[in-house]
Amino acid sequence: MVQRSRKRKRVKLADVLAARYPKPQFDKAVHDDLVNGMPPFLNRKLWSEEDWERNRVSWDKIMKEERDKRAVERAKTDAEIFAKVRWHRIQKGIKAIRKEDRRLRKAERVARRVRKERVQSEHNDAVLEALAKGPQTAAQIAKRLGLERKDVSRALKRLLTVNRADKVSARVYCLPKPATTQRSPDKPRRRKRLSDYKRKKR
Repeated sequence: MVQRSRKRKRVKLADVLAARYPKPQFDKAVHDDLVNGMPPFLNRKLWSEEDWERNRVSWDKIMKEERDKRAVERAKTDAEIFAKVRWHRIQKGIKAIRKEDRRLRKAERVARRVRKERVQSEHNDAVLEALAKGPQTAAQIAKRLGLERKDVSRALKRLLTVNRADKVSARVYCLPKPATTQRSPDKPRRRKRLSDYKRKKR
């Protein structure tokens, strides 16, 4: 035998609430007493056209003040935002100016370095041509070439560093002599040992 399931009866929530909390009955007498005891300016049933017009003007004034207040707040907010935007634009312009200034100064440094190297190369060549005529002092080279003494000394220092000039004495310079003997590649240079240093100390 098949048992049939019992279906639960659905109850609406509104019915439950209505049964638990009954709706109060409208009492016209109480309503009339409240209306009659109300001040005339609150009872809109007694208002005239002038009262309605006065109410509309008052509400328009209130709404206008509210709109003006919001407009002022919005203007302050916009002013703050645009002030920040202007500040960022000014900072961006300042950075661009500084960047261009750095680029120009770097270009000037590079040009100055290139010009200095070119002048130094010309001085080196002139000093080598002067030394080709024989050993001379720095003062003699400067007098012959019509250069300043410091420029000639600098050129001689550079030439000594790269072994393109040599010293005959403390103040006399000349061209380096060509090497007559060369070390054969079969005999490498002997490395110094610890015994050599000990021998020197004794």
